[in-house]
Amino acid sequence: MKTPIDLFDTAIVGGGMVGMTLALMLQPSCRRIALIDATPITALAPNRFIALNGSSCDLLKRIGLEDVLATHGTGMKKIHVSCKDHFGSVHLSADEMGYDALGCVIPEKYIVHRLSALLSDAQSITLYRPERLTALQDVGDAVILSTESQVLRAKRVIGADGTRSTVRDLLGITTKTTHYHQSALVAELSLTRSHHSVAYERFQAIGAIAMLPLKEKQVAMIWTGSTDAINRLTALDSTDFLKELQMCFGYRLGRFQHSGHRLTYPLLMQHASQQIKGRVLLVGNAAHTLHPIAAQGLNLALREIAQLSDYWLAHSGRDEALDHFSFQTKQADFSSKLSHGLTALFSKPSRIFSGIRSVGLVSFDLCTFAKAYLTRSAMGYMQDTVK
Repeated sequence: MKTPIDLFDTAIVGGGMVGMTLALMLQPSCRRIALIDATPITALAPNRFIALNGSSCDLLKRIGLEDVLATHGTGMKKIHVSCKDHFGSVHLSADEMGYDALGCVIPEKYIVHRLSALLSDAQSITLYRPERLTALQDVGDAVILSTESQVLRAKRVIGADGTRSTVRDLLGITTKTTHYHQSALVAELSLTRSHHSVAYERFQAIGAIAMLPLKEKQVAMIWTGSTDAINRLTALDSTDFLKELQMCFGYRLGRFQHSGHRLTYPLLMQHASQQIKGRVLLVGNAAHTLHPIAAQGLNLALREIAQLSDYWLAHSGRDEALDHFSFQTKQADFSSKLSHGLTALFSKPSRIFSGIRSVGLVSFDLCTFAKAYLTRSAMGYMQDTVK
């Protein structure tokens, strides 16, 4: 066994958007931070888009991404929720709540590029990339991490390495998984007119179509449905695909003019049986993977790491075992129940559930208090605290 490198305050495994953001946020409370990831940085900027709520935008501005969000992000001024072939809809408005926007949509590559540049300039952060984690051992006062070419020691380890977390597997932490037997189809679309900064969620008998505003006359589309249905849509040529999309979504955005490259991925909900074990903690998809129907997964992860960094900053980065820390779970519970509940409610094709959906949408849209609560919750502004 190689001799371990000098002790780090924190080792983060997973160098995607969550891991990189966390490393930057921990700088005020950690003198030495290691960031380990098996993927080269050039592979971390696929053609995908992310929807950030208000709280997540605030967090990224804190670490130096305000100009990136302003230049490449598109604010969501309104959110329109409806159900195909049924009356009733819900409208959430930033103006009504006194905000400039409910959140923003931005191509992930711009976030990743800026985070990577900030990490390269950070004196307290050492990057190990590409390096694959092969072993993990908690030895009481530290954790020994072995990669293919390095052996590191850290006072604590944070697993931010996604749904198929190596950290979680090495710790023997089990997961509870719900398979929806659904997939998501993602593509960038061109419009013939402006989207007016409105985001749409259009539910169907089974599945949903989300349209998120991008720069100029562009939108990011996320179409979820049964895996068989999504595979069929993927196989269509561009012309037939746009015809079917137009028929299912309608003309709230006018006519769809062009479809970019279509990507698909399977959908599931997964929760780790424990989030903290000794000196190791799981965050983001390593701890809980959510259905994208309510766009809560990444925003929940960013909320968690904000709590974590605030906790260590408040405790002056003292060498404390992680069992002294616990997340305030209100936002996590809200996110999980919202994602799973919407998936269940809008995948029921019966007439009874059809009536419930229609009446529920109308009633909710008329209830100012309920809309205000949902808006603030979806924006990540619930009153969470950290113990």
